[in-house]
Amino acid sequence: MMGEPQETRPLWVADRQAVLSPPWSIHCGCGTASYRFCWAMGGENQAFTDMDRVEIAELR
Repeated sequence: MMGEPQETRPLWVADRQAVLSPPWSIHCGCGTASYRFCWAMGGENQAFTDMDRVEIAELR
């Protein structure tokens, strides 16, 4: 899922595809079979002080 918490959208990803998540978007996912997840960040945002926590019940 990606998008703003008030308006999320499903995103289907096939094998060997990548997704770039903009800084304003939530990002979460689940698989229908075994999968690998590779996380990478660019820039200097290593402290995560700019994250806005959103509870699952708030997602639409």
